Amino acid sequence: PGYATPRLATMVLPHNTMDINLVPDPLVKLIGGKTVSIVGNAGSLLLKPTGPIIDDSDLAMRFGEAPISGYEKHVGTLQGIYVTNSHFLLALTDSSIDAHMKNYFPNFNKFFYSELKGQLILVKNSPGVPIRPAMNTYIEDIRKHNVLEFIPDGAVNYANSLCGKNCTCGFLGILLASACASKINCFGFNFYDCPD
Repeated sequence: PGYATPRLATMVLPHNTMDINLVPDPLVKLIGGKTVSIVGNAGSLLLKPTGPIIDDSDLAMRFGEAPISGYEKHVGTLQGIYVTNSHFLLALTDSSIDAHMKNYFPNFNKFFYSELKGQLILVKNSPGVPIRPAMNTYIEDIRKHNVLEFIPDGAVNYANSLCGKNCTCGFLGILLASACASKINCFGFNFYDCPD
């Protein structure tokens, strides 16, 4: 059966889900005690007009390069935090990686994070992706208008231990937010796409 109003998954979490010392300090300062909408990338977002509910939060956490423009009714306009893998840094310095990413994600824009302004960008350093000196130029370019922080390995390792494998940025983002936000609302994650 359909719903007259969008379903909303809300969790009021204890502040001991993840050791606060593993959470990047800029994130603690930005979302401490606030309500955060965590917006995943599932296609199910287009089934419900949850944009106004998302925008009613203090901040939104988004993942990768998920588009907002043209989808505001469904995904809102609120920003604040982006969580991403470090692959985009490789694409900036290696044309074969850039081509590979565009093959899998046709709209991939290696300069996406450089074009943002006033955002906190949290980078999960993927295994086997060393930060090369050539990447520093791009990192500094992003930092001209944003705060870019690498998520501590301890936080990633903790999330991996809960998953039993390499965790997704979405799962990691939920854990990080749950350590310091007073309330999180989750949208666009596949595990909500289940029968009633």
